[in-house]
Amino acid sequence: MKKQLSRICMMSALILGMSICAMPAVAQKVSKKAEKYYKKAEEAKAQKDTEAIVKWTLKAANSGHPEALADMGKYHYDGQWVKQDSAKVVEYWTKAAEMGHAVAQCYLGTLYEEGYGVDRDRDKAIALWTKAAEQGDAMAQYNMGMIYKFGEGVERDSVKSFTWFTKSAEQGFADSQYNLAYYYFNGIVVQKDPVKAAELFEQAAQQGHVNAQSNMGRLYSMGYGVEKDMDKAVAWWIKAAEQGDADAIYELGVCFNKGEGGLELNMKKGVKMWSIAAEQGSDLAQYALAWCYNDGVIVDKDPVMAVKWFRRAAEQGHDAAQYELGMCYYIGKGVRINKEEAVKWWKSAAELGNKEAQEILAELNNTEAELNNTEAKNRLEVVEQEDIPMNNEMVEIPATYPGGETAIISHIAKNLIYPESAINYGIEGVVIFRFKVDTEGNVDMVYLVEKLKYSANLIERIMIDENVDEAEAKRRVDEAVEDCHTEAARVVGKLQRFTPAKHKGQPVAVYFTLPIRFQLQ
Repeated sequence: MKKQLSRICMMSALILGMSICAMPAVAQKVSKKAEKYYKKAEEAKAQKDTEAIVKWTLKAANSGHPEALADMGKYHYDGQWVKQDSAKVVEYWTKAAEMGHAVAQCYLGTLYEEGYGVDRDRDKAIALWTKAAEQGDAMAQYNMGMIYKFGEGVERDSVKSFTWFTKSAEQGFADSQYNLAYYYFNGIVVQKDPVKAAELFEQAAQQGHVNAQSNMGRLYSMGYGVEKDMDKAVAWWIKAAEQGDADAIYELGVCFNKGEGGLELNMKKGVKMWSIAAEQGSDLAQYALAWCYNDGVIVDKDPVMAVKWFRRAAEQGHDAAQYELGMCYYIGKGVRINKEEAVKWWKSAAELGNKEAQEILAELNNTEAELNNTEAKNRLEVVEQEDIPMNNEMVEIPATYPGGETAIISHIAKNLIYPESAINYGIEGVVIFRFKVDTEGNVDMVYLVEKLKYSANLIERIMIDENVDEAEAKRRVDEAVEDCHTEAARVVGKLQRFTPAKHKGQPVAVYFTLPIRFQLQ
């Protein structure tokens, strides 16, 4: 799901007006004169007489009317009908807050949080938000939920966070509905409840909450908490995209590429939307666009552009992009070969839980240990044993393939037959093989180094689509994956004879590591 909104309601929320908060609770009695002035201000609002609005609101404020004080603070904050003046904002909201006006307390707390017109003071901010929240102010309750959620100025407490979000959400505050949905979606404090999560996301989405709209699209696309409905998914993504949500634009691109959700099959338009979303910072779109340039889908094949977009996504923490960027550095595709840079990105991906990166690093470590042991024993003398090949990069004259690396890639592209079983299940991914090139240049000892990985959602989808249990779904997927392994090994085994490697003037056996990608068009 999409990331949470960061921290608290910031000053931009003030522009939306006080109607977004609960009605203020006022502890002190207001004079009849103040009430009279404020009534005239309200009449002036109805008549849209701006001069009279300011005149009577100011009189009411000077007479101690808390609502008028809050209004004057807002006018000076927005620069609406009066000059923007941070000192006046603080003055009016402080007076209103001292009279128990909940909205003013909430807004004044935000001033202290942001250091607007006052020295930044989180303790004062929290104290003011607490007062307002206890009086039922929805925005203040949301702010309290956020500070307890992240432990900012208070000890982190998911239970208290959940409680405040609930109170605020019950008043229809969209940001709280969104965060509360996140708790139900992930089973934080409460038991996971996809239906309740969907209800709350939709309540927020109906109010125009862009992240909630985007998440509703995902829920409908997955059938999680709601009945799967790609038409509804697309409808929500369109709403979010209209507000500039990059991930929603990316999802619409996916739908155009597949012809789903009532959208025509139009890969050109799909890739264009990925380009837009990628420029706006969607790591999902950046990763997808990288593959378009890598494989020449709609756009011209361009390894340099592929690296550019893999890097953009990788820098945002997209683990698969980090893995692919490492692979580009490792084999010199779109960039110069740089093994240190490759390992750096693989380590970063591995730390994020990327299995491919973890396994390739483990393999590299094993290989390095092997080579170090060999080096210690024979001080880089020729490895005479035929069954202990050297790394092709460690010898004086490496083995070469007729036509070079490009010819190897071309051989794979021309000869690889996508297994029907893998196509049926939409299985995609990378397999990595290692093979030996003997002293005569023949390919030998082809074996699998890294298995193809598939999405965890695939098993669940097959269970639903084919009405089978988890074990049977996994068996079917594993068979399809094994078909990919078998096909890839077949193609590697059919490589032409290499020009043998030489070391110290003698032909030597070496090994190669070769990644092969299965990707549906």
